[in-house]
Amino acid sequence: MRMFGRFLMAGVFCVSSAVYAGTLDFAFTLTRGQKATLHLDTATYKSTVEVGKRTISVNLLQSVDKEYLSTVLAGDHEVPLFTFDDVNFDGYADIGVLLGDGMTGNTERRYYLYRPSTMDYKAYPYGIINLERMPKDKLLYSQIIGRPGMSKLYEIGRDGMPYEMMEIVLAYPKEEDADFLVDVWACNTQINVPKAHFYKHPATGKQKTYLIKGNRVAVINFAAEDDEPSWVEVRYQGKHKVFTGWMHLTDIHFQPCPVVISAMVKDGVEKSYFYDKKNGKKRRAFIVMYDRVDVLQHDATWLKGHYVNAKGKATVGWLKTSDFELESSIQCCRREMAQ
Repeated sequence: MRMFGRFLMAGVFCVSSAVYAGTLDFAFTLTRGQKATLHLDTATYKSTVEVGKRTISVNLLQSVDKEYLSTVLAGDHEVPLFTFDDVNFDGYADIGVLLGDGMTGNTERRYYLYRPSTMDYKAYPYGIINLERMPKDKLLYSQIIGRPGMSKLYEIGRDGMPYEMMEIVLAYPKEEDADFLVDVWACNTQINVPKAHFYKHPATGKQKTYLIKGNRVAVINFAAEDDEPSWVEVRYQGKHKVFTGWMHLTDIHFQPCPVVISAMVKDGVEKSYFYDKKNGKKRRAFIVMYDRVDVLQHDATWLKGHYVNAKGKATVGWLKTSDFELESSIQCCRREMAQ
């Protein structure tokens, strides 16, 4: 038992790859009994996934710096460009695209999740660093190596997309201090079992005190067992007393955080025009470089934006996703500090 489990790379399920006249082919298993091949044109950076007689177009390299990509394709990095792993635990392999790798051991990827109902891929809009799957609890774990260190837990929503539900930051007040501060936030959390007992320490010292299903708690710490987060320290506000102790991770339900997404017009994009609908007629209205919009809907190609100018006039319409950098902020999450 120890605090803050180390990083373990997600499995790479690439069966084989080959180069033919400027094309990289990656064979992988999409799901049990079904093979697939990812084709990458190294000249245009266009990519498709071939599943049987069906071809899926997916723009995998839209978020990758092209100069960095050229060094990866030249073989200057030991980290693979693509990983094929079931990120959201639905039985289908999703595609992880390398965004960057550092000397400290941090590797960031953007994930494209396969949707069997529509037989296509949907991009998770943000990169995840050092992804580790936790199949037993159906959670994702990300630990950023460095000082201060940062760890995150993700829950899979009903739409099959990851939602950040907990963040832990280690900070050392002084270099010579052995103690560290733990800054933890978690979203709306509550007990998920009929009876959840407090423990004095992770896995030991079971107490008579317990909480019942539906009780709301604040998460202030967590511990790892067998290199996976397994225990959480919680604080419960009773009628006359505050209770603090450890509980098993599976006794807690984390409500996914509402995410407010905004977008900024990219550097170098002089004008981004509004459209009346996806693939529709271009309007006269436009916004310029560094302008921001609230994103009402979005996919890999189009986003529906709400823009308010300096005079307070609002404009709503469809814009090209490629013109923007997506940003997000997490709302209604409680934050606690423990030493």
